[in-house]
Amino acid sequence: MILDSWDAHKQHGEAGDVWLVVLAGGRGTRLQQFIRHITGSGRPKQFCRIVGTRSMLRHTWDRARRIVPPDRIVTVVTAGQESYLDDEASGTVPRGVLVQPANKETVPGLLLPLLWIAERDPSVTVVVFPSDHFIWEEERFLGYVRAAVRASRHFANRVVVLGVEADGPEQSYGWIAPGPPCEADVGAELYHFSRTLLAEQPESLLALPVRAVYWSDWGDPQRILRTLRRFDRRPAWLPVYARALAQGAELAPGDIDSACSETAA
Repeated sequence: MILDSWDAHKQHGEAGDVWLVVLAGGRGTRLQQFIRHITGSGRPKQFCRIVGTRSMLRHTWDRARRIVPPDRIVTVVTAGQESYLDDEASGTVPRGVLVQPANKETVPGLLLPLLWIAERDPSVTVVVFPSDHFIWEEERFLGYVRAAVRASRHFANRVVVLGVEADGPEQSYGWIAPGPPCEADVGAELYHFSRTLLAEQPESLLALPVRAVYWSDWGDPQRILRTLRRFDRRPAWLPVYARALAQGAELAPGDIDSACSETAA
C-alpha cells in the first residue's frame, strides 16, 4: 500500500536530489513490557510519547523536515500499524507512507523504500532515519547529516555511515574501526572503513565520526532511564514504573533505586 505524493511532486517539476526514509515498522518486542508499564498499551515504542508531548516517530519526522520537505519523506510501517498514524493527525504527517505486509527487520524494511524511490528518480541521495533513536544536540547532529550528504555526492559509489563517538562502554552496540582518513571537502572528518572490520565490502563504505552529540538507541529500559537521569527529565510515569519494578524486575536494583530517588528529589 502506497500513499503516493509523487504525481503532485512531478507536476511542479521539483524532483529534488535528497530523499529521507524513516524506518518505523518495528514491533519493539524488547520494550513491550516497559511500554505496557508506562502507557498501559502494547503499541510499538516509536508510536509512544515516552518523554514530552511528541511520539518518537513525531520527533523523527520533525528532525527529517529540517533536512528535506515533507513530500520527500518516505515512512515505512508494517501492516496493522496504520491506525497509529491516525494518532499523529494533530500535526503534519508526511504523505509518503509504505506499508510492508510483515516486519522482516531492517534490510527488507530499507530495501522497499529504496526501490520505490529508485523507480521514480534513481539519481537521488537517500538519508535513513530510524524512528527509535534519542538525539539531544539535534542541530549539531543534523550538521553531520548534511556533511554525509555532501560526502555521498562526492563519492557516489559509497555508503556513508554516521558513527557516534562513544562516551562510555556499551556492550550491546557494535562499533566501527576507522581506516585511514579520506580526503574530501565535506565540512567534517571522513574515514575509510578498516579492513579489519567484519564487513564483506569495506571498500564500499565510508565512516563519518559524530562527536559531541548525545545519541541513544532506545531499545531497552536501562538506556531510557540513563538518558532521563543524564538530562534530569522526570516524566509522570517514572514513579509508577519504579514502584512496579521494585517488586520484581527487568531492571537492576541500582536503576530502580536511582529512578525512585530522583523522582522524590
